[in-house]
Parts: sequence; C-alpha cells; structure tokens
Amino acid sequence: MKIYGQPEESIRQAVASGDVTIAVYGLGKMGLPLAAVFADRAWH
Repeated sequence: MKIYGQPEESIRQAVASGDVTIAVYGLGKMGLPLAAVFADRAWH
C-alpha cells in the first residue's frame, strides 16, 4: 500500500491492520535505534 498522499486516518487503519510494511535500511548510527524502536513498539 502506498501511504504518500493518503489521509491520516487511512494510514492509521492500514498500519493497525498490518497492510503496511516497515523497512529500515542500514543499521548504523541512526538505523539500529530506529529499528529497535519499531520492534519494541510493534505499531500497536
């Protein structure tokens, strides 16, 4: 699902239903903490 240009509520529903995949490229200084936060929060 492309989320660019979608209404905020539509994005929230897509994330809640699992229709959106989150990818973090590069696990350096910024990527690793970002991936850890995503994994910890698990988009609840």
